[in-house]
Amino acid sequence: MMPEAFTKEESSYIEAYSSVMDDGILTDNERKLLTLQAKTLGLSNERVEYLENWFDGNQFSEEEE
Repeated sequence: MMPEAFTKEESSYIEAYSSVMDDGILTDNERKLLTLQAKTLGLSNERVEYLENWFDGNQFSEEEE
């Protein structure tokens, strides 16, 4: 699912985001945990937004296939 080259930290964040989005709902508590995860991994808000959009776009593409 990861055709782009992501850093280890980015891949870790995508994995965490994937886990919380498994049910399609992002709760306030899940967002807080993701924010902490991103900060711990040294990811900027802009990069987090990109990664989440990338993941969401790929999920949508896979559902259409």
